[in-house]
Amino acid sequence: MPERQDQTDTERSFDSNALAEKARQAGEDVRRAGASTQALASAVRHSTEERVALRPYSTIAFAAAAGYVLGGGLSSRLTGTMLVLGGRIAVRRLLSEAIGGQRRPPGPIVEPSHH
Repeated sequence: MPERQDQTDTERSFDSNALAEKARQAGEDVRRAGASTQALASAVRHSTEERVALRPYSTIAFAAAAGYVLGGGLSSRLTGTMLVLGGRIAVRRLLSEAIGGQRRPPGPIVEPSHH
């Protein structure tokens, strides 16, 4: 029976070593994930700051729309009305640009200079 006890102690030692190695690997994985998360957050912050500086009003509109959607506003009757009105405005704008683009006079004609 003592022989069985020795095997159990050896198995326990192996198990604790393997467990320690797994814990070390897990800790390293968590450290790498944390560093990646910090890098991603920094990139998002930089991109957001840049976008706000270049287009502050569209950024505010986007944030408001995202908040509305995340807040559960998509299923409301108001959303349907807003989508219909927004679609009509978009179609009108596209049509006016298309028609307006055809009526525009050609650009100035530049004649080559004679030296």
